[in-house]
Amino acid sequence: PKRVNRIYFRADGIGWRGDTHRQLFRVNVATSEARQLTRGDVDCYSPAPSPDGASIAFASNDRSAQRERRTPGKLELCVMPATGGRVQRIVRNLSGLGPITWSPDAKHLAYVSGGQEYAYAQSYLWTVDLADGATPQQITDDWLHPTSAGIPLAEPPPLRWTGRRIIFQAERHGSTGLYSATPSGSRVDALRTPDELGSALSITPDGSRAAVLASTLTRPNEITAVDLAASEERQLTDVSAPYLRDHKPG
Repeated sequence: PKRVNRIYFRADGIGWRGDTHRQLFRVNVATSEARQLTRGDVDCYSPAPSPDGASIAFASNDRSAQRERRTPGKLELCVMPATGGRVQRIVRNLSGLGPITWSPDAKHLAYVSGGQEYAYAQSYLWTVDLADGATPQQITDDWLHPTSAGIPLAEPPPLRWTGRRIIFQAERHGSTGLYSATPSGSRVDALRTPDELGSALSITPDGSRAAVLASTLTRPNEITAVDLAASEERQLTDVSAPYLRDHKPG
């Protein structure tokens, strides 16, 4: 028999977690030296370095036992120095959290979450001002479902704040598309809305191009390069073509 002493003791795709925890590390690429930044009986997810490299925003389940019993499974949006040190909790009690991105001036954060009052079924895009600790601002509403991380230990798709827009991946009517929103939430635009289901995404730092991994009703996952500035795209892979020539999709 297994003895369980915490609420989140196992997960699909992970199994029994035992006493393991997911911590943040800083790695020197040149020397491969790794330094652990977070410690304790907590898990950390979705690290996002600030544009100047001075800070790291991330999700954490570092909560008191009393708060966890009252509202289990909530996460905190946190910021800490990139060299280690004091962790600052920016937004508490979030239903899911990830991905996270910084504004170009490092004064705001944008993130995808169910929020503090919502359940996991619906996620939204939010922004928060780091300077005055203002109440988070909800950018999207129920007509879009921004893509989050799935299971808590899965890596979320990228979220990119570039110039005067935030680029994100979202689902609508069974399809996955790319959308952009103004930081104020005054406008949300569809950048790419094909009939496909996306499973991975990469966006260039300037937000001008993206690589999408997605499947359709007649084709398994393939990679498509998207020029967001010119609204052009090109499928880069066709690895399923030999198989599909002799096998009709279900």
